[in-house]
Amino acid sequence: MDEQINEEPPPFYSQKNYSVTLLLAMWIGIFGAHRFYLGRWRSGCCILLLALTAPIITLLGEWVNSFASTETAHRTPVVHIQDEAHLFAQVNTSKKDFVLNRDTAKHVTKKNKRTTLSNRQSNKTSERYVAQKREESSLPSLNLNTGSYSFTGINTSGTFFTVFIWIPMLACVIWVFMDVLNILSQKFKDVNDGLLVRKFDEELAGHMSFKATLLLAWLLGMFGIHRFYTGHYFTGAGLCLLFLLSNATGGGFIAGLFTIAYFIWITTDIIRIVFLRFKDADGWLVVR
Repeated sequence: MDEQINEEPPPFYSQKNYSVTLLLAMWIGIFGAHRFYLGRWRSGCCILLLALTAPIITLLGEWVNSFASTETAHRTPVVHIQDEAHLFAQVNTSKKDFVLNRDTAKHVTKKNKRTTLSNRQSNKTSERYVAQKREESSLPSLNLNTGSYSFTGINTSGTFFTVFIWIPMLACVIWVFMDVLNILSQKFKDVNDGLLVRKFDEELAGHMSFKATLLLAWLLGMFGIHRFYTGHYFTGAGLCLLFLLSNATGGGFIAGLFTIAYFIWITTDIIRIVFLRFKDADGWLVVR
């Protein structure tokens, strides 16, 4: 009986560009651009929806608050100056009559002093009364048989609201970061299950890790860590100095120049690393 040898089929490689996919995932991956590029439309739309959840909910909250404030302004009764004066006069008159009757029953010599004190108290009482009436009349409410309901808007600055809207964004960032790691590990596939792989010349490849170099440039590039890792110590120190100068100059035109300089430098390094053109200090390509 002949032995049957189960041979695994050779891997199917994607026709999409590895470097373009990696750049899309790193820079605009939160919008699902790298998945759209590979034809994975459903998962790309899911990432895009997660990324847009926070701004959409925030805008809806602001719209609801503006609508509530508009309804409040329309339902607030207008209190004229004459009505306020009449209200003050009624409260003050009742207070004065009460104090005068009490002072008549007591010592007449203390009438003036107590009248002055009662006037001050009555003014404060009337002011509180008018303020309370204004506050009650300014709330748009709908009274029902089972109770009353008042709507005053959504607290968009509260802790619960902030945590609620940023959870989808956090999930989106984690998802994209895992995609970047899978692309770097050459385990990411397109819509046809084609594997994304780096294609390079083995004779020009050095011993430095492509994954480590790119992650250091992407996450800590402003400190020149990726250049220290690949042996470029002087240029790494220069890049770190630019970053420190951009923050030590206290803003302004000079700080803006330093910021633009180190941003262009880091961007150029990342593009060269992604397209397999970055070399270490010994002249070998960082591609492994």
